[in-house]
Amino acid sequence: MTQPSFNLVDEPWIPCCDSTGQRVLLGLEETLARAHELSEVYDDSPLVTVTLHRLLLAILHHLLQGPKDMAAWAELWKNGNGHFDIVSVRGYLRDDKRYPRFDLFHEEWPFYQCSQVPFSKNVPETNTEKTFFKSVAKLATELAAGNNDTLFDHSLDDQPHEIPADRAARLLLTCHGFAMSGTVTYEHKKDHSANASPLVKGAVAIVRGESLFQTLVLNLHACNGADEEPFQFNAKDDIPAWERTQHTQARDRKVGGYLDLLTWQSRRIRLKPEVSDKDVITVRYAVMMKGEQFIDGFRRHLHETMVAFQHNKEATGKQDPFPAVGFSEDRALWRSSHALFQSLDQLQSRPRMVDWLDQLANEGHLPRNRVLAMDLFGLRTHPKKAALVMLWRHERLPLSLQLINSPALLLTLQEALARTENVRKVLWQTATEFGRVLLLQDESKQPGTEQRKDIQRIVDSLGVERRFWSAMEVPFHRFLGDLQITPAADGHEQSDAALEDWNEILRTAARRVFANAIKREDRSARSLKAAVNAERLFFGLLRKTLPQPEAQPAGEPV
Repeated sequence: MTQPSFNLVDEPWIPCCDSTGQRVLLGLEETLARAHELSEVYDDSPLVTVTLHRLLLAILHHLLQGPKDMAAWAELWKNGNGHFDIVSVRGYLRDDKRYPRFDLFHEEWPFYQCSQVPFSKNVPETNTEKTFFKSVAKLATELAAGNNDTLFDHSLDDQPHEIPADRAARLLLTCHGFAMSGTVTYEHKKDHSANASPLVKGAVAIVRGESLFQTLVLNLHACNGADEEPFQFNAKDDIPAWERTQHTQARDRKVGGYLDLLTWQSRRIRLKPEVSDKDVITVRYAVMMKGEQFIDGFRRHLHETMVAFQHNKEATGKQDPFPAVGFSEDRALWRSSHALFQSLDQLQSRPRMVDWLDQLANEGHLPRNRVLAMDLFGLRTHPKKAALVMLWRHERLPLSLQLINSPALLLTLQEALARTENVRKVLWQTATEFGRVLLLQDESKQPGTEQRKDIQRIVDSLGVERRFWSAMEVPFHRFLGDLQITPAADGHEQSDAALEDWNEILRTAARRVFANAIKREDRSARSLKAAVNAERLFFGLLRKTLPQPEAQPAGEPV
């Protein structure tokens, strides 16, 4: 039987949006050739979206052999006529030696896979054949397979998905970036467990431009190991996955360079293609084994360009003292946005891409007053069960090039977030007081353990924190985008005015949330007393919390 072929250079598999918003699938060559016509690369899965961008960036870095410095970047940005050189793109992708390596089912070098991984092996002792392949759903965190939770999918292992080759290619990329830690299929027992893939822990940032061309160029960090851009490496060791002459092994090894990091092969994977009577290629089964792992002591915050990191002073043993800033089930990422925009020595480091954009603006290659968009992609695992996915998420924040360069505006951002958190505490204290008075017959006594649980249930039912954070998200995005230094004011003057405006937004939102939460159909004497006590506490705390206290408005609703 002829070996199936699905070459990613030609075959449509990358989900793109054109200028009208219409979704289209394109191959690698057409995606890069039409980047100036396309608005974005976008998949319903945020994990797929970010790994597709990293692949496209790796191709461009290798094609350009850089950019080695700001001058080379500026040449591409300003003098590239808004699009990539199609002749160079085509020459790179269709090189006689390189083109076959983009074939998903190449016999020797299947793209992002290891042909030396067997589908099965004979067990002489029992004279049986042991199969290694499992449902292709094992490649995706959102599909049900093995002991995965059925959060997004309801397929069964004995009735595996039959997915088209284009989707198999997207899952393949995503698995290398986001595979969970834990037990994997193995040939040798020493390889029974694998570490999490590089992007599992952290919110991965992609800076957005007005077209896919702008987005890709904005995320092209200087790539020159001799100048430690973005870190020190030897150019001859920095080889993307499709150029390597050695098959992926189950081993720990050093990162060869930036291209190596972008295309890191964290698993040894082999897809098992099937061809229908109508010559349609599908995949139902795949083998996934341990791949390459970072060596002990590898520090992501010194290498990764698209993730922010914060210092963990309690890290012990082999724990990374600078874990990635990531997502939380109950905390939108904008509440930690200061870590995305500001680096503080030995405390936190923003994504290196933000540093790079700051340097470009300093040299006049980007206008300092420009506000871009920063998309953040990733997932959240269970705090105690590392292989259990709790959620995946895509958030977007304004990225002001003035903000990232202004100590005054960054302090304003920090202060605004601190005041927002303090108002959240006011609402929580108020709700707790409401529950305490409502529940306790003798208010002079401290509540016992069970009573505290009952009070917390009342607080949860009021939902003041949930309502407050939901109410603040859109105003905060607007505040962040508007945080600019005007010609008539320096950074400090602008900060004072911005904080005054933010105080008023906080007051208005907090009052509305409080009023809606305390409204109850129960008009009993105890319920009314609880509401009056809560109202008195709320306005008293709010006046103390926000600067420039104001008199309590008459006739506040209860």
